[in-house]
Formats: sequence, structure tokens, C-alpha cells
Amino acid sequence: MRIPALYEKKTWQRFFAGAVCGGLISWIIFAYMYGEYQDAQIIHISKQAKEIMNLKQDIDIWKKDYEKLNEENKKGITLQEINVKLLNAERYKLDSLRKYEIEKGAKHDINHLIAKEISTVYESRELIKRTIENKVITIDEKRYRLEVRGLYLLYTNLDVEVSMRFHEE
Repeated sequence: MRIPALYEKKTWQRFFAGAVCGGLISWIIFAYMYGEYQDAQIIHISKQAKEIMNLKQDIDIWKKDYEKLNEENKKGITLQEINVKLLNAERYKLDSLRKYEIEKGAKHDINHLIAKEISTVYESRELIKRTIENKVITIDEKRYRLEVRGLYLLYTNLDVEVSMRFHEE
């Protein structure tokens, strides 16, 4: 038994010719549609890349402006108030008037710092401490010296905590 030769029949020849032509036409349609789709994607990605570039430039401009404003604001902050607190007034049995006078005297020594920039005050904190500690106070013929226990710079306020001790010569 033998397999019949199908290539001699016209119906099979037409079928294969149609399949090949259909395959070519479908491949051409696919290539055209894929090309159009890729062109649209390239255009879309190009637009997005340009938009990203513009937004990055805007962000850089905003950052520079923001940093500039921050620097200006830092330079503009000044010391507004100085508070001095005597911690151990009870130990030396000082009345409130003497305590007030001691606090006022210490505050008077560093009062020149008001309206100075915060950065300047921060940099001169050791000088502030020495200024307060070098002052000798005489109460009832006894000599005392102030000692700085804490120096706090809170935004625009300078808080100084001091304590008294006997002055040894």
C-alpha cells in the first residue's frame, strides 16, 4: 500500500498556497501593528523623560531657594531674652530680695548679648560662663562667687542656672 501523492491534487496545492499567503499577510500586519505600537511607546517615554528632566530642574531650583531661605532665617534669629536662676539660695539663707539682686547682677553682666545672633551667642558660651563666674559678690561681709551649673540656649532664650559658693582667695 502506498500513500497517495497529495502534491498533484489542486485542492491541496491551493490550501498550502493560501496558508503561506495568509502567513505572510498576517506577519506583515503583525510587524506593522508592532511598529506602530513601539513608535507610540517611544514617543510616550520621550515625553515622560522630558517631563522628569523638567521636574528635576524644578526640584533643584526649589532646593536652592529653600536652602537660601533657611540660611537667611538662621542669620535672622536673635537672642530675645536672658533668664538667670540661682539654684542654692536656700543653703545660704538668702531672702528673695538678695536672690533677685544676685540674679539681676548676673543678668546685667551678660545683658549685652540681647539682639545678637544665636550662632554668635552659641559660639561665645564659654566666655559667658567665665564672665558670670569671675564676678565676686559680697553679702554681709562674706564673699561669694557664682558658678554656672547650666547654660541652655532655647530658640531665642538663654537660660543660665547658677549656684553660689564661698570665694577662696
